[in-house]
Amino acid sequence: MFLPLLTALSLAPSVSQAADVPKADYTLNLENYAIDIRDYRFPSGMRVMFQAEHSQPVAAITLVFDRGSEYDQPGYEGIAHVVEHLAFRAQHGDLPKNWDLISQLGGGINASTSNDWTNYMTVAPVDALVPLLRLEALRMKNGVANVTQEDVTKEANIARNELRMRYENSAVGEAWDAIAQLLYPEDHPYYRSTIGNHESLTRMDLEHVQEFVENNYTPENATIVVVGDFELDDTWSFVLAAFDGHLDLLMAPEDAEKYVTIRGEQERIQFLQGWMPKLQQYMVTQTESYAARVDCDARPEPPMPQSQEPVTVRGQVDRTTTVLAWSLPGGYCGDNIIMRAAASNLSAFIAQSIFPDFDPFEDDVSGLGCFAGIDEYNSTLYCFVEPAGSNGLSPERIITKAGDALYKQWDRELMKYEQTRAFLDKSYQISRMSLMTSTLLSVDVVASLGGRATQNAMQTHFTGNPAVFSENIVEFNSLDMEKVQQFAEKYITRDRMVAAIIEPLDKEERQRREAQAAATNSTDSMSYVDVAMDAEDRYSFVFDPETITSETIEQMTITPDTEKLRTFTLDNGLKVAIMPHGEAPLARVGLKVRGGRMHSEPFGLDQVAENLYRTGRGSEERLMAVAGQMYWDDLTFGSEIVVEGSSGNLDALLNKTRWQVEDYDWEMSQKKLTLKRLRGASKRAGKNDPDTWAARIRSERLFEGHPMSQRWDLARFEQAASWNQPMLEEWIMRKWQPANAELFVVGNIDPDMAEASVRKYFDGWTSKSSLPPIEQLPTPTTQPDRQVLIFDNPTGTQSNVTVACQIKRAGARDNAKLQVVGDVLSSMAWRTLREENAVTYGAGAYPVYYQNQTNTAMLFASSLVQNSATGFAVESLLGLIEEGKNGNFPEREMVAAKWNTARSYGLYQQSGSQMLNRLMNTGIDQFDYFDYYPQELGAVDKSAFGEVLAPCVGHEIVTIVGPKEYATAQLDELGMSYEVIDWQSMFEGELNKKELKKYRKAQAKKKAEEEKEANEG
Repeated sequence: MFLPLLTALSLAPSVSQAADVPKADYTLNLENYAIDIRDYRFPSGMRVMFQAEHSQPVAAITLVFDRGSEYDQPGYEGIAHVVEHLAFRAQHGDLPKNWDLISQLGGGINASTSNDWTNYMTVAPVDALVPLLRLEALRMKNGVANVTQEDVTKEANIARNELRMRYENSAVGEAWDAIAQLLYPEDHPYYRSTIGNHESLTRMDLEHVQEFVENNYTPENATIVVVGDFELDDTWSFVLAAFDGHLDLLMAPEDAEKYVTIRGEQERIQFLQGWMPKLQQYMVTQTESYAARVDCDARPEPPMPQSQEPVTVRGQVDRTTTVLAWSLPGGYCGDNIIMRAAASNLSAFIAQSIFPDFDPFEDDVSGLGCFAGIDEYNSTLYCFVEPAGSNGLSPERIITKAGDALYKQWDRELMKYEQTRAFLDKSYQISRMSLMTSTLLSVDVVASLGGRATQNAMQTHFTGNPAVFSENIVEFNSLDMEKVQQFAEKYITRDRMVAAIIEPLDKEERQRREAQAAATNSTDSMSYVDVAMDAEDRYSFVFDPETITSETIEQMTITPDTEKLRTFTLDNGLKVAIMPHGEAPLARVGLKVRGGRMHSEPFGLDQVAENLYRTGRGSEERLMAVAGQMYWDDLTFGSEIVVEGSSGNLDALLNKTRWQVEDYDWEMSQKKLTLKRLRGASKRAGKNDPDTWAARIRSERLFEGHPMSQRWDLARFEQAASWNQPMLEEWIMRKWQPANAELFVVGNIDPDMAEASVRKYFDGWTSKSSLPPIEQLPTPTTQPDRQVLIFDNPTGTQSNVTVACQIKRAGARDNAKLQVVGDVLSSMAWRTLREENAVTYGAGAYPVYYQNQTNTAMLFASSLVQNSATGFAVESLLGLIEEGKNGNFPEREMVAAKWNTARSYGLYQQSGSQMLNRLMNTGIDQFDYFDYYPQELGAVDKSAFGEVLAPCVGHEIVTIVGPKEYATAQLDELGMSYEVIDWQSMFEGELNKKELKKYRKAQAKKKAEEEKEANEG
C-alpha cells in the first residue's frame, strides 16, 4: 500500500518580505512511500499481519482481542481490565513471569482495556520477535497460566489504586461515568465503567478470571500486527516457529478439535502433512478483499440522551470545569475522519462563541478543546471547557453559548455571509491539514507502544482493511466539507447535547469515598521485600547472568551510527549535525540554544524576554502546506525549535526555522500584561495544588543557594516591572546567536543536499550580540540533611510520596552508571510496592541529569500509594536507596539492568523524532559519547552503586502530598521526624494586600456555603 503524492492542498503560500533570507518553495513535495505487507488470515479466524520497516533493528507487536468490559460478568465489573493486568503476571513453563521475561528480552510493554477490546503492545529488539510472538500464542492458550488467587487479589487491589488515580484523583475522572450515563441507556455496553468499582474489584476470584480468559481469549477474537526490521519473505517461518506446538490456534475449529486429541507423535505428523496444504490458501498478501468485524449496513443510530439535565460531579479541579458530549454513530465505517473533523470544527466555533475575536489561524485557546472518541457501537464527542478557556463565564452560560454555536457549522443562511464562510473555511483547512499532518508524521513511529503496529492493529481488526495510513491520508485530502456539515447538522445538535459540571472536591467527599473503599479493603498486611535475598527465591531469569560479560553488553548496545553523522561548523559559529535516518519521506530540523530560566540573572529575565519578542514576521508561509508543523520548548537550561514535515520540502523546513531567529520585533507595550499573565499562572498553580508547592520546596531545600533553587515569587515579579527593553534584548541576542546554538537535521535526506540547504539558509545568520555564548551552570557544593515534608491534600484518596537527592555525576561518562543504578532501584521499588504489596498502580526510580548544561544529577524515587500505605512507602523507598548504596542486592539484578539497557537502547532512536531527540540531548560536541557508552555500560559493577548513591543517603528530601492525618500518624508510628508545610500560608504570602483580602473573603464565603450545605444535608 502507498502514501500517495498529495496535490490538492489549498493553503496558498505567501511571499517572504525580507531580502536577506533566501526564499523557499512551499509547494508540497511528498514522495510515494510503499508499506508492503504479508497478511495471514487463518481458518481459526485469527489474523496475523506483518509490515517491514528497517530504520533500526527493532520490532513492535500488538495483539487485539475483540473483547473488553462489555463481556464483564455481572457483579464482576472490571474483570476484563484485571485480566489484562494478570496477563503480565502469568508464567508459562519454566520461563519468568511475562513482565520479567519481556523486560529481560529488552522489551517495553503496555496494554489497555476498552468497552470493545483489549490490546497488548510490545516493542523489543528484532531478535526477540519470535519469542514474543510465541508469547502471544501462549496468551491465547492460557492467558493467566500459573496465576494464583493471591495474584488475583493483588492485581485487583492494584486496579483499585488505578481507579483512585484515574478517577478519584484526576481532574475529570468522575465526569466520564456521569457523561456515559447521560448519553446511554443502562443496557448499553458504554453505560458502565470499564475499570469497575471498589466492590466489584474486591469480589474478583481465580475461577471467574479463568472463565473469562477461556471464553474470550480465543483465536477468532484476535488480530496481531507486527512491524519491524525483517524481510517479509521470512514471516511465514516466524509464524511456524511462534505457533510450534500450538498450531491448533491456526486451524479451523473442526481440525483443531481433532488435532488436540491426537496423542501419538507419528499420527500428529501425518495429520499435519494432510492439513498443511489446506492452510496455504489462507496465506494471502493481497488487500483487495477483506471481511470487516463491524457490520456498517446494520449500524444503529446513536441513542438520544437519557437526560439533558446537567449533572454536577466532584473532581480534582482547581475551578469549576464544564464537559459537553454527544453520542455519535459507531466507528470503523468510513466516517471516522468526518467525526474527527467535525470535532475540530466544533472547537473553533465554541471558542468563537466565548471569545468573539477568535481567529483559528492565529489563536490557541488554552483549556478548550473537542475530540471524538471512536468506538465500535457508538462514538462519543467530548468538549472540555476549563477555566482558562471559559472567559470567566459560569458553567451554565458556557452550556448555553456552546449550544448557540452548534448551528453555525451548517446553517445555510449564515453561509450567505462572507465572514461566516471565511471562518468556516479557515476552520476546515486547519482541521483537515492538522489531522493529515499528524497522521503523516506518525508513519515512521515503530518503537512506540502506541505506534504503527497498534494503529494498524486497531484499524485492521475492526475494518479488515490494512491500508491504514494511505487510506487516512487520501480521506483527509479528499475530505468534503459539505459532508462534515451534514454530519454536524444531524448529530451535533442541541437536543443531543449533555453536560457535566465538575466542581472541586472537598474533604468531606474524599472521606466518604475513602470510607466506602475502606469497607472493602483487603486485611492482608504489607511486607517489606528483602532486597538482599537470593533472586532465585522469587524471580527467575531467561538467561544465566553468569554468562553475561562486559563484552556481551558492549556488543548488544546499538548506538547511532556515527559514520552516518556529518558535523561541521559554519563561519558564524553555528554547529551543525546531519543524520540520514529512516525510510518514510519525513525530515526533522531542530535548533537548540543554551540559556534558560536558571541561567539568566536576575532570575525570570529569560522567561519575560522570551514572551516579549517575536521573530519570523516576514515569513507568512504556513507549514501545513508542506504537511509540517513547528513547536517551541522553553526549557530549564535552554530553548529548542523543532520543525518537521515532508523530506521533499527540507528547504521549507529550514527556511521556517531560519525565520525564527530573524525579523525581531519587541512588544514592550505588552510587558505589564505579560507579567500579569505569568504571575496569574504562578498563582493558579499554587492556589489549590500542593503538588506544585512540593516541587517548589523540594528544589529550594535540595539546591539551597544554587541557581536551580530559584522560582518566581512576589518580590521577583515586582522587580521584573522595572526591566527595560535594552536589558531584555541583550539577553535574547546573547542567547539566540549562532555561536550559542546547534542545528540538527534528521530524516530520509541526502546529506550533500541537506548540507547545501543548511548553508543556504544559515550562512547569513549573524550575531547581534558582542557577548560570549552562555556557559553551563556550576555543580552544587552543598547538601541538605534528610528532611521529610508533608503537604496536606485533604481531598486525595492517594498520597504522592517522592524521594529526591543529589547523586554523583562527574560528566557524561557517568551516565551509564546512573542508568543502571536507577533501573535496579526502580525494579526493587516496583516489586516492593506494586508486585508484592499492591498498594500502588506504579512505582519507580530514575536519575535526572542535563547533558552539556550542568554536572548536577538527581535521583527520584516515587509512587502514588493508597493513603494507608504512606509511611510504608516512605520507609521502603528510603530503605531501597540505602540498600543500593551498600550493594545489598542480588548481583543478577544489576546484570539484568545492564542487559535490558543494552538491548533496549536502540528502541529510543528508531523514529526520526526519537533520533533527533537523542542527538539534541547529547549535543554535537559530545557525539563521541556514542562510541564509549557501550564500554561504560559493560564496565558498571556493584562499586558504582556506592559511588553514585553516597551523596544521597542521609541527604534526601522526601515530600508527601496527601491527607496529613494519614502521613503524620504513620510516620509517628515509625518514629520518623517530619515537617508539615503550611503551603496555604505560603500561597497567601505570595499575594499583595489587595489580593489577600479578596482571597480570604472568597475563602470565607466558600466555607459558609459548605457549612450551609452540610446543615441542610
